[in-house]
Formats: sequence, structure tokens, C-alpha cells
Amino acid sequence: MKLTVYLDVLIVMNTLINYILLKISALLGQIPYNTRNIMLSSLTGALFSSVIFLDINTVLSLCIKTISVTVCTCLAFGFVSWKYFIKNSICVLLSTFIFTGLLYAFPADNSFLYLNNFCYYININPLFLVLCIGCIYMVLQAADFVFSQKNTGNKMVCTLTIDGREITATAFYDTGFGVRDILGHRAVMLCSLPPVKNSLDRPLVSVLEDFLAGNLRTDIGLFHVFYSDISKQGILPAIRPQAAVLNGKEIKNVIIAFTDKTFSDDVQIIFGKDIFEMTGE
Repeated sequence: MKLTVYLDVLIVMNTLINYILLKISALLGQIPYNTRNIMLSSLTGALFSSVIFLDINTVLSLCIKTISVTVCTCLAFGFVSWKYFIKNSICVLLSTFIFTGLLYAFPADNSFLYLNNFCYYININPLFLVLCIGCIYMVLQAADFVFSQKNTGNKMVCTLTIDGREITATAFYDTGFGVRDILGHRAVMLCSLPPVKNSLDRPLVSVLEDFLAGNLRTDIGLFHVFYSDISKQGILPAIRPQAAVLNGKEIKNVIIAFTDKTFSDDVQIIFGKDIFEMTGE
């Protein structure tokens, strides 16, 4: 029995399923994410699913699937470092291949499922599909809440918009935070430059690296903030972001200072008590 595949239904269905799989991946790897980025990634992955109509061999199908997972991972979770990207890709691949494997477990002669080139088309009642996805979504939201309460601790999801580019990173509340904007009295977040520089404009990265190398710059829009720790004191370059969102709460009148130090593999930003109180946590 032949099954007719409708492109519009294929795209919508795969967008919804991709969204669920990306949420599961974020839970598996405890990956910070932005919902808008996940939605964009889900739609992109759904467009890749149009290869279901092609007559290609298994090796090429697997290559295309791997490329789609790579692109979707970058769109959903960003590229902070190779280690971060590889970890996220493994989580996405794991959830994708488990789901595809479960679909392949159905008998080949079934009348509701079509699989080709590692892409799937489920021919079921749209209302039933929406209800199932709604139930799965609520379960994922509940699990997301439980995991965030249990494992996050002082870590939060931070989204910065700088020169029109959006960066999603993990931020850590440091009770001993020692970076201050003495002149402007604005709140300060300290961002590690090495993990995020690929997400910034190259001219801005050059200015920041030049400053951190010891050449104090006075470029327009570049602020100087002061830091102190156990070993030394100094000045760091800082900029004002177009937007800063921490755990869903917009942080206003904040500047982002940059350092060439790396905090840890899973933390790119640290902040102090003044910003923590703005989140209402």
C-alpha cells in the first residue's frame, strides 16, 4: 500500500518533532538555550527533511543527516567552543538516532509511517498528533523545571545581543565578584572572550584583544571598568549590549566587561549580587 507524502504536512510535523528532540537534547546535556533559537533550528531541520523525496544511497543519506544535525545544533545552542559544540552535537545525535531507531522498529508494511533517507513521515490524525505533542511538551516543561531547580544552582542562562548578534551562554553567580564600573555605576557582567569571540564581529574582537594585550583603547563605545582579585588589580574593556536577558529577566543598564581568562568549560559569564537581585531569584 502506497503512502502519499504531503510537503506542507511533512514540514509542520518535522518542525514539531525536531522541537521536542532539541528540548530533550538540552535536558540530556544540561545545555542553556533560547526558545527562539530552538524554534528556528527546528524549522531548519524540517526543511532538511525534504530529502525524503530523493532516491539516494544510505551513505549519502547519513552524510546529509549529519550535516543537518550539525547546522541545527549550531542554530539551537550556538558555537562557544569545539568541546561545547561536540558535546551538544552528541546529545542531539543521541536523541535523533534513538527516535529514528524507534520508528524503524515498526513493521515495514505498516500504513501510517514512511521512512526514507533517515527522514520520517507519520500519516495519523492531525488532532491526535497535536494532542500527543502537547502532552510531551508539558512533560518536558515539567522535567526542565525540575532539572533547573535541582542542578542549576548558581548557574543561569544568559542571552546577550551585541551589534545585532545574539549570544546564548551559561552565567554563574559569583558572591565574590570584584569587577566594578566606578565611573558610571552600572551593573557589570564579566565575559570570557575566548569562548564567545567567534560569535562577535571581528573588528570588535580585534579591539578587545588589543586592549587585553596591554594597549588601552579609547574607541567610541568602549568603557573601562576596574577589577580586583587576590593577586592584582587592573582595567578591563567593556561595551554596552543592545539587550541582556538572564533567566528570562531583562537586565537593564548593564555593561559587559571582557577578560582573556577562561572560567570553565560550561561557564562563559560571571556576575555579582547586584545583577542577581535584578532577576528576582
